[in-house]
Amino acid sequence: MSPAAKPGNHVAEWYGHRVFPVVAGTPNALADQRAGRCPFLTEATGENRLCVKNENSTGVCTVSSTSKTHGRQDWLVCPIRSLDTPLVEDVARRLFDITADAQVEVVPVTVLADPQRRATFRAAVTAGTPCVAYFQTKLGGEITLAATERSPEFSFDATMVEILPDGAGGLRLGRYGIFEIQTMDYHGSYRAAVSNLRDALRLHHNDFHDALASRPQWLSEKMEGPNISNVFKRTFYQMMFKFQIGAHPTSAGCVFAIPSRCGTPGNGTSPPRSWSTAATVHGSWVSPPRS
Repeated sequence: MSPAAKPGNHVAEWYGHRVFPVVAGTPNALADQRAGRCPFLTEATGENRLCVKNENSTGVCTVSSTSKTHGRQDWLVCPIRSLDTPLVEDVARRLFDITADAQVEVVPVTVLADPQRRATFRAAVTAGTPCVAYFQTKLGGEITLAATERSPEFSFDATMVEILPDGAGGLRLGRYGIFEIQTMDYHGSYRAAVSNLRDALRLHHNDFHDALASRPQWLSEKMEGPNISNVFKRTFYQMMFKFQIGAHPTSAGCVFAIPSRCGTPGNGTSPPRSWSTAATVHGSWVSPPRS
C-alpha cells in the first residue's frame, strides 16, 4: 500500500447508482450498469449515452472516503454527475432569478439540432417560459476564453445562456451564466476496483447487487485517498478568474460547485446534493449556498 493509500476508500456510485455503503439493487441500476450507460447524459439528451470515462475509471461517479474529522463522506469525481436535471435547473434558477415555483426549460444545446425538440423549445420561449440552453464539454463543447497578457487561456465547465423572444416572432440571446464544477482528485487509480465491479457483473448476472452487498472489499481494492491539497489550490485559482467574469455586466453570474463533501452516505440511489452550489456571484455580490 502506498503512503497515500488509506483504508476506507470505496467506489460509492457506479454508472449513477449507489454501490456503497448500501447497494441500490433496482432494475434501472442493473440495466445502466450492464449497458455501461451514463444516466445523466442519457436524461439530458433523451438519447442512450454511454459513460465517457476511460477503461480504468469507467462508471465511477462518486467515491466514499473516511476522515478523522468528518467520518465517512462522499466525494464527486466526475463532473457529468452534476448534470442531473434537478441540479441543472437549480443552477439556472439561481443565475437568472427564476422563482422556485416557476416552470423552467433547461436543455443542452445539442438537443436543439433535433427539429421536434427545437420546435418545443421555441414554443416555450414564445409562451414566456424561462428558457435556458447550456454548453458542456460533452454537450456542445466548453466555451473557451483566449489568453491575454494578464491571464492564461481557460474554459468554463458549463455555460448557460437565456433565450428570449425578440418581440417580432424570433428569438434573441439574453445574459450568459457560468456553472463551474470542481471535482475531487484521488491519488492512484480506480483500476482494480473497477475491474472487480466489471468481473462481478459478468459472473453474478442477476445476483450482482447481492454479491456487492456481501463483498464491499471489492470496491476498495487499491483505492487511495483524496488529493485535497491539490484541489484546494486549483479551486482558489479558478475562483479568482471566473468570479470576475461572472461579475461582468452582460453576465448573469457564476455558480461555483466545490468538492465539499457530498454528505454522509444515504440509503438511496444518489448522495445528498449539499455539494452542488457553494457560492453564486451576481454582479458584484456573492450569495451563500441555499440550505
